[in-house]
Parts: sequence; structure tokens; C-alpha cells
Amino acid sequence: MPRDLKPFSTSARAAVLRIARTHPKLAPLLDDKRAQLVIAPNFTDRRAPKDDSEAVVALYDYKRGKSVVAVIDRTRKRVLSVNTTPVQFQLSAAERREAEDLAVADPRVQRFLAGRAADPLTRLYFPPSATAAVAGHRHAIVFLRPSTSERRYAVVDLTDDRVVDFLHPKALTER
Repeated sequence: MPRDLKPFSTSARAAVLRIARTHPKLAPLLDDKRAQLVIAPNFTDRRAPKDDSEAVVALYDYKRGKSVVAVIDRTRKRVLSVNTTPVQFQLSAAERREAEDLAVADPRVQRFLAGRAADPLTRLYFPPSATAAVAGHRHAIVFLRPSTSERRYAVVDLTDDRVVDFLHPKALTER
């Protein structure tokens, strides 16, 4: 049952990351700033303490194409568990910025924008035609909104750091 826990302060988040860096499976993942997705109190496990002494850290392992979840005991300063999970968590702020930067640098996007602001909205994306070659890749879709009536979409492969598609709105509604 969820408890009334507040988000961690910046210093508490930093302390959790220091503990996480002591674990051999987590340390290399934490070198990639965009890998950090969630650092929050553990309120989902009924066995967890009723306070915020446990933290959940969710990361994305870009090399293996997997989400990783760790539980950290803040009081004892140790990692309790590290597991991979088949789910993909929402994009981190760093991943959104990276996707937007890659999108606006793409020549197709630059032609469409014609010097106007992109006004981007960026979300996690699952390409409909995902092949085995990109199945373990993490994708974002950047909604480009230079005016109230114009839209285009850049699909960014965050694993390969490149724009893989530039779509017209019709491309998202055709079957």
C-alpha cells in the first residue's frame, strides 16, 4: 500500500547514487548520465519499511538493451537487489534533451523548421516495424510543433544516437 512519501531531495538522490556506485553491476551503468531514469523512495513493496530508508533506482543499460531496477538500503548504505526487467521506463530528462538535440540537427528537420523554433514534445517510442536489429534499442519520438497547425515527427534511436525516421502526420494514422 503506498505511503505518503515525498520525492528525494537533490542531496538524498546523490547519496543513493553514491551507494549504487559501490555495486559492480550498477557502477558502469551510472557512468552514462542518460541511463538514470528513476530514483525514488521504495513504496511499492509491502515488506519495505514505512519510511524512505529504501530507494528504488531504475536505469537503462544501453549496451545490453535492458532496463535495470535496484533497491538500495539508505540506512545500511548497501544495494539490496539488482534485477533486469522487460519493461521500458519513460525517458529521462537527459534522454529527452538528447533526442531533441539529435532531431533539430537532422537536415530534414531543419528544412521543415526553416529557422522556426521546434517547440518539441518528446516521448518514449516503440517503432511499429521493429526488427531484430533494433529490438534492444531505445527510441524516442520528437513532436516538432513550429506552429499551431504544423506537425512533423522525428524518430530517434537513442542507442545509435541518430534520427531514423522523419514522419508526416499521415504516416502515424495510415495502416
